Amino acid sequence: MRRYELLIGKKTLIIGGVGSGKTRLTAEILRGLMDRMGSLTLMDFAPGRGGVGLPLSSYINIGCVRPEGLHAPRIEGRDAEEVLRLARDNEEKIRPILISFLSKPTDALVINDLTIYLHSGDPEILLKCIDSSKTFIGNAYYGKDFDDKGSGLNERERFLVEKLMKMMDLVIKMS
Repeated sequence: MRRYELLIGKKTLIIGGVGSGKTRLTAEILRGLMDRMGSLTLMDFAPGRGGVGLPLSSYINIGCVRPEGLHAPRIEGRDAEEVLRLARDNEEKIRPILISFLSKPTDALVINDLTIYLHSGDPEILLKCIDSSKTFIGNAYYGKDFDDKGSGLNERERFLVEKLMKMMDLVIKMS
């Protein structure tokens, strides 16, 4: 059995701080499983700004759904109000992609940097997407690297990632 075949039919979340290798591992798993997962949807929500949130295309040449103009709210925002505004803007760009997936789910769903949606989005929509696919592989920031400028974003993010962790078959912690 190949290294990542045990992930097929499972819900897997890769978590860690900035630069811990979450996206690199996600790309490695994709390379190993792409032809074994059946129909596949790949969503990439990494903002690729401020030196954090690298897109999957940095590691693997594969087509994906990637909204234009996503923000790194805690890096780009000057104060709590702007951090929250940027997070809402991200959510408005990502929500239609998730809703579209629900209308025609695939066997496998892979999401890079799902925390960008969780900053402001309805976690139930994301959970429905995860539940509607046989195989889920996602990665999420889980650390204490950012100043949220008093916006409450860090607390919300941590709470929702911990909620997601409890719903997974496997959580891989990167350090």
